[in-house]
Amino acid sequence: MFVLEDIGFTFADNRVQALDGIHLSLAPGRIHAIIGENGAGKSTLARICTGQLPATKGRLSLAGRSLHLRNPAQALCMGLTLVPQHPSLASELSVWQNLVLGSSACEGSKGPRSLIRKKKVLAELGQRLAAWEIHLPLEMPARLLDAAHMHWAAVAEALLAQPRYLFLDEPSAPYSPEEVTRLYRLLRRCAERGMMVAVITHRLQEVLDWADEVHVLRHGHLVAEFPLGPATTTADLLAPMFGEVPQAAENIQAGTAPAAVAHPPRGDALELRGLEAHDGPGRNLQNLDFVALPGQVNGLVGIKDQGLEILEDLLAGMVIPRKGTILFGGQTLATLARHELGYIPGKRFVRGIAEGLTIDDNLISRDRRQLFPRGLQSPSRRRAWQAASKFDIQRSWSQAVTTLS
Repeated sequence: MFVLEDIGFTFADNRVQALDGIHLSLAPGRIHAIIGENGAGKSTLARICTGQLPATKGRLSLAGRSLHLRNPAQALCMGLTLVPQHPSLASELSVWQNLVLGSSACEGSKGPRSLIRKKKVLAELGQRLAAWEIHLPLEMPARLLDAAHMHWAAVAEALLAQPRYLFLDEPSAPYSPEEVTRLYRLLRRCAERGMMVAVITHRLQEVLDWADEVHVLRHGHLVAEFPLGPATTTADLLAPMFGEVPQAAENIQAGTAPAAVAHPPRGDALELRGLEAHDGPGRNLQNLDFVALPGQVNGLVGIKDQGLEILEDLLAGMVIPRKGTILFGGQTLATLARHELGYIPGKRFVRGIAEGLTIDDNLISRDRRQLFPRGLQSPSRRRAWQAASKFDIQRSWSQAVTTLS
């Protein structure tokens, strides 16, 4: 049994209290779901349990013995492993090299240990991954993996280390419905073999379908926990999360969505005409025509490796089409002013942020020409920009952007 007693955590630089008085018991052989709004403290809790953050107060115990985790490596060697929300691999190494390095960090690990005997290691990895129904391009450089394969690689790396207590932070976010089912079937097999599995997720249907127990966090406090059964509903999960079931959630549960608000078309459309592009397996488009009208929310859906990834790159100007045209308001990408386009990438940690910089530096980067017109930093301009900003983040501007949930 993994037990947390009166666990609290406060960020040192801005004194924001992320967790307060958490008492929690996580039993082997079960899938535990940890849910709550963004900022409820879920990821912080998982990081404390796996040695990535030291608790400000409280006590951890494992099988009845006090646990003092100094770092993630120590936690890993004690069987405590976290699959993070945003996995990262050594980008220039192959997938199999990353798996070998990640799974052999501890003495006594039974994962593949050699980076030299490639043929033997590939055969062993292929056999073990197939048993878990994990399919990875083992010889591909890690930098070329899409988000789903990156997450599968992180799950594989964790399982190769043979953990006893496995924490997963939003593990199904990049997966297709079929992959979600495959993931949870894998986690169920892990639990049946005696592993404790704790899943942090916002997907309540997954909780109802697969978890044995749910633990609800709100504003850093554990506000509810109970076993799940056939009679448990989405409303039972939402009520402790928000204090009451939001009207929108009631509508969804009843099968009725809020009425759409009609907006008259404004300006010009996004037009894709005869678009063709190809730059790798699963990244192919042929003769695509599409019009997205202004004043509407337009959605493009599809399963993995069917062209959505390369379409994102085309619209962002990172890939040049072999044939066809992309027009925004009648203009090509090259003729549009930078401020006219907004882009939130699928790979947020690769394209959306600079991991080594602060929150401040990341937010300012898009407006740097206005703030620093002569290329010199102006502290007064920076402070004025901060004062005028409306970002609702419970962090210091100077904190690393990777500390955000």
